[in-house]
Amino acid sequence: MNPTAQLNAAVLPSACAEDAPTPSGRCRQGSTLRVVLALLTTAGLGLGVGTRPALAQGSDEPAAADTADAQSSADEDEDEDEAPRPRPERVYTEEDEDFETLPEADDPWVMQVAARTGLGFGTTLGDLRREFVWDSHLRAEFMFTKRGDEHFSIGPSFELRGADMDTFEVAAGLSVLLPVARGYPIDVSAQVGYAVRREQRFGGSAPIFVGTIAGGYRSFNFHHWWQTSLQIFAQVRMDITEPRNLAFMMGVEIDLAQAVVVPALMIRMKVRGGDPDELEEDEDEDADADEGEETD
Repeated sequence: MNPTAQLNAAVLPSACAEDAPTPSGRCRQGSTLRVVLALLTTAGLGLGVGTRPALAQGSDEPAAADTADAQSSADEDEDEDEAPRPRPERVYTEEDEDFETLPEADDPWVMQVAARTGLGFGTTLGDLRREFVWDSHLRAEFMFTKRGDEHFSIGPSFELRGADMDTFEVAAGLSVLLPVARGYPIDVSAQVGYAVRREQRFGGSAPIFVGTIAGGYRSFNFHHWWQTSLQIFAQVRMDITEPRNLAFMMGVEIDLAQAVVVPALMIRMKVRGGDPDELEEDEDEDADADEGEETD
């Protein structure tokens, strides 16, 4: 039921009942006045109820604004905390074998040492009597280069040679590595020296010139100064005093460390038993134990 109707039903009967002894005109006048008062009261109550949510909404707006300001301040603090930090510099290890990923050293020029033992065969030419020749030699090179296989290398080279037990030759000169392919350069060298010969088979003792071109596996070693190499070679040997005393040789050169150190380790392992690395570890442990006993 409407609140106004309820109020009129409650007010009008009681008013007329109280005024029952009075004339009917006075009762109507009093009833009309009470109806007006009831309407005004109802309107006032309605206005009060309608304005109450508006007041509540108006009072909530400053609180919401304060909350938004606090949230924006918190977001700014988080943004400051989450600012990008400088990335740490990469630490390079020995496992970084790719020359493109390694940093340049303070001194870009480094030395790589290569030594090989070679076996060759060939023939004498020119004024010498034609005959088949076997020889063996040792060759060492000290190459100055930059880090990586793609760089030009240059350095001194040395050679010791013997052929058929009739000649002993020493030569020294300059070698150049041409980086035609990564890990597989071309080795060109020119040397001069002296040959001591027992007989006139090779023209007698004389100063000599040795020109060699070789190619094969020879990669830059990022972890050590020793450069492992395995090559085939072609060579011309000539007497400087008798240019027509010639010999042409070709053969294969094997890395000296692989040809000597590896067989030595195999022999040691066979004689003593076990892995050579295990033997070295046992020796280190024994040495540490002895030092501990001396300290006690």
